[in-house]
This record gives sequence, structure tokens and C-alpha cells, in this order.
Amino acid sequence: MVEERDGTTELNLSHIVRPAQAAPPEQQRSPGLLLLHGRGADEYDLMGLEEGLDPRLTIVSARAPNSLGGGFTWYDLYRLGEPDARTVQSSLEKLRRFVESMVDAYRIDPKRLYLMGFSQGALMSAALALVVPEKVRGVIMHSGYVPTDAVPESNPTGLQGKPFFVAHGKYDDVIPVAYG
Repeated sequence: MVEERDGTTELNLSHIVRPAQAAPPEQQRSPGLLLLHGRGADEYDLMGLEEGLDPRLTIVSARAPNSLGGGFTWYDLYRLGEPDARTVQSSLEKLRRFVESMVDAYRIDPKRLYLMGFSQGALMSAALALVVPEKVRGVIMHSGYVPTDAVPESNPTGLQGKPFFVAHGKYDDVIPVAYG
């Protein structure tokens, strides 16, 4: 795993990387997986899953841009199910720039970039896919929901044919399953 806070790869969000373990041929780029953590966590939170993920993937785990206690958050909340659209938009713009730079920085095939998010990260994964569907191959969402009101410039028709895996804990006491 490579930590890229002060390293040679400068991108607009702090992040960590696990390069593809089964490198593609010299002229090809690897498929990529962008991990987006939940509220109050950081870029290390979802990297515990990397051992069980396909070794052909370059895995990048980004840190949300806003501090929250000892962790980080993608957006502010008015109340459950009502994300602050202004902070969603701000983080979404940062994610757009991050993805554009990330694919070149880590030799990720831009046609094979997948997103995986948990809680707030699931919401941000859905939002990014809705706004720039041409940059996303598929999405894995766990314990989140689609932020339709917070993403006014979405392009849902661009998602046709793209795989989405959506899961939610039945006893989730933070985001009820009905939201998912």
C-alpha cells in the first residue's frame, strides 16, 4: 500500500493506493476501484477490504475533504436524509477533479473505473456516477442512498447498462434501510 499525502503524486484529495498486484501488459492500464468512506472515518477505513478484492485492480481510497472530530466527512447534514446540497456539490467537484487526475497518475483505464462507497461515501459514489456517468463503469453502494435532491445536474440516462450493487444493513441505526 502506498500513502500519497506528501509523496510524488500530488492530487487534490489525500488518499492511499494499493497498486494492481497482477500488473497488466506494459501498454495497458489496470482497472481501478475508488473507495469512498463514510462520515467520521478516513481513507484507511475501507482499505481493510483490499485483501479480498481482485488483485488486478488498482485501489485508491480517498479522504473526504471536511474535518469532523477525529475523522472526515463528505458533506454536512440538515438532518437524516437531507444532505446540505452546497457541501455535497463542493465535495462532488473535488471528486470530479480527483478522478480526472487519478486515472493518469496511477495508470488506471478510464473506461474501467469502479466506485465503492459506504454510507456518505455511497451517496457520493451515486452522485459522481449521476453527474459524470461517462467516467464510471459501475458502482457498489453499501448503507447509503441516491441523493436526488442534492445533485441537480445529474444525468440518469447515462447510467443505463451500468452495473450497480446496492446493499444495506437491516438493523442500521444510522441510515434506516428504507432510505437505501
